[in-house]
Amino acid sequence: MYPFGYGLSYTSFNYNTITSSAEKIKDTGKFSVAVNVKNTGKVAGKEVVQLYVREENTVLQRPEKELKHFAKVELNPGEEKTVTFDFNYRDFAYYDAKVHDWQVNSGKFTVMVGGASNNLPLSKSVEVQATNIKYPILTRNSLLKDLKSNPRGAAVYQQMMGGLMASFGAGGAGKKMTPEQEIASKKMATMMEVMMKEMPLSKMVSMSGGKFTNEMLDGILKSLTTKLP
Repeated sequence: MYPFGYGLSYTSFNYNTITSSAEKIKDTGKFSVAVNVKNTGKVAGKEVVQLYVREENTVLQRPEKELKHFAKVELNPGEEKTVTFDFNYRDFAYYDAKVHDWQVNSGKFTVMVGGASNNLPLSKSVEVQATNIKYPILTRNSLLKDLKSNPRGAAVYQQMMGGLMASFGAGGAGKKMTPEQEIASKKMATMMEVMMKEMPLSKMVSMSGGKFTNEMLDGILKSLTTKLP
């Protein structure tokens, strides 16, 4: 019935200034946000300052805003105080069920501060660089797109996709075509890649017509999951 953080008070509060310690950080670096809160009423009162974080342009389904910190401040009439919040790795992270751990995506995050979830008058942006991205272990049931997102598997993905495109006559590699044919071929290749990225790696064997075997797939997976010296 009410926004999170909603509450009645005999006084009023004003959020007037927000500052941050940096505009760009690493996910393991130090970062803090400070906000000034003033009692603009005629009696003393307490306010719970709430801080939310939103990941911009996320590729995952995440909440519009996530409550990360809060602090209660008591102010006399006309008094103003600065409330500071210190961030850590988890404040930007999400739980990845595929790797069974918390991790951060590189990108822009917005920090919002106010007295309730629908009353966040102050905000700051910060660019976060992920330094320890974890990738799921690749198996026969992994999708082609999982192979592409893995740094060690990206080159293998390109080879596999190139072979599939050639077998279906898409992409036009090594062929002389008119500009119209080239455009049509590229569109076909794009459509095929969109569909095939959702395909399990094991399907590559049955689709190859004997050119790609189970032993070859197992060898690739073994090389990709072996730790580098």
